[in-house]
Amino acid sequence: MLVNPYWPECKFELEVPFPDMEGKHAAPAAVSVKATMSLAPNPAKTQTTVRYDTGDLAKKARMMLVHDAMGNVKYRKELDASKGQIELQVATWLQGVYIVTIVTEDRPLQSKLLKE
Repeated sequence: MLVNPYWPECKFELEVPFPDMEGKHAAPAAVSVKATMSLAPNPAKTQTTVRYDTGDLAKKARMMLVHDAMGNVKYRKELDASKGQIELQVATWLQGVYIVTIVTEDRPLQSKLLKE
């Protein structure tokens, strides 16, 4: 029974029937892993390591792209794994912010890289 704090004389009662579950087994819970991406060190001076995991072995990453602030592609690498790591050499890049994108089947993973 629920009692409304504003109108205590107003009460709600609701009976909820539950089916008989005797002898039946519940389906196993689906395991869901969130897609992740990290860059370390960030900010970077000479190099950074990009680690990614799509969260599903069946969903492979297709490509890694790095864009500068003007939208120019600074780095491109073909990928074919659901998780991995890439050593990215940035020593010759100008200081600034870069967008690192891991392209997957359903949705891209993105992160900002600060080059010192």
